[in-house]
Amino acid sequence: MLRSAGLGFGVPSEAIREIVKSWILARGVRTHDQGRVILSPPGSGKSYFVERHPDFVDIDEFLGDGFLRFHTEDWTREQHTEDEERVHYEKCDVYLAAMREAGLWVVGSLFWDYLPDAIVIIDEQRHRSYVDRREDLSWKHADKVRSFLLSLAKRHPEIQVFSEWDPVARPTEWS
Repeated sequence: MLRSAGLGFGVPSEAIREIVKSWILARGVRTHDQGRVILSPPGSGKSYFVERHPDFVDIDEFLGDGFLRFHTEDWTREQHTEDEERVHYEKCDVYLAAMREAGLWVVGSLFWDYLPDAIVIIDEQRHRSYVDRREDLSWKHADKVRSFLLSLAKRHPEIQVFSEWDPVARPTEWS
């Protein structure tokens, strides 16, 4: 079942599915019977979590400079119109859907209107301290994504919300 809502792009094309499959093979990434997508705001410990849990992948590694070169550091530094941003992040949603379909457990914060399996919102004070350590991220941006994810969870009670990363490591035990 595709858990993506409101996508202008719809279901991933066969070409996108093939790109995901090629990344899985090139990276030797483990797939699972059921894919999962976990969204969390920038600066909340996603990369740290993925480094310590090899069953999970970071969407940044797939979309960024290391593979697809779709959501690169250069892209994030450039100015974009609202429409360009919407189209860009809607495309991220399609890649998330394809990765989930392929059986990947994906962690990320690159999305537009994707309905994830889970959301992680860590304690605000700790989140602020993580963001303060990063020169490439402002609290204003992180908090905007944080607020959006909290409102998404309120509108969709079927989405699991975690306040810590530890329980996320065992998705087969989620309720």
